[in-house]
Amino acid sequence: MRSRVVVAVLVAVGLLMAASPSFAQQLTWGVKGGVNLAKVVISNDEEDITNRTAAVVGAFFREDFNAKFGLQTEFLYSMKGGELQDGGDEVHIKFDYFEIPVLFRAGAKTRGAVSPFFVVGPTFGFKTNAKVSGTDNGVSVEQDFKDYVNTVDTGFAIGGGVVVNKILIEIRFTQSFSDIFTDAGHVQTGPGDGKNRAVSIMFGFELPR
Repeated sequence: MRSRVVVAVLVAVGLLMAASPSFAQQLTWGVKGGVNLAKVVISNDEEDITNRTAAVVGAFFREDFNAKFGLQTEFLYSMKGGELQDGGDEVHIKFDYFEIPVLFRAGAKTRGAVSPFFVVGPTFGFKTNAKVSGTDNGVSVEQDFKDYVNTVDTGFAIGGGVVVNKILIEIRFTQSFSDIFTDAGHVQTGPGDGKNRAVSIMFGFELPR
């Protein structure tokens, strides 16, 4: 059911953008990439999961409604998860997603070359990889976690940045709306809901129309 809702929302956004008579003239696109400072937050869990530093990279397409407001859709490969110290052992949580943020964008033109902007909106993540690895009494181990993590991770993003001569710098906060673990996953992680959380620091380029 959740997957159908996600697909319906994305199709509706695509039709809305395509239906605009000035779509081609108002479309801005580009590429971006950077780092995620990501962690999995589990409610009612005393274990201290710390950040996983990993990559985020992809492309964005923006339709400007006017000089200040627009709708920006992105297609990102986003690596999430976390790190955990369990006694003397290390645990590496690696949850990777193909993520599609659909963001309302507000910007401002200045007299100089710097244009600040603000983005907010829902995100739709589709699981591509889920593994937990680490050491157990000094022995390296790895467990496939795909059956324990939901296929779709819906969430929200909020952030801002600046564009300087087509070069963009952005910082963004993203978090899941709902539990990322399946029922089988809770056998492994406990009863608390798990949510992805990430602070992304990204750099990119707006490309010619």
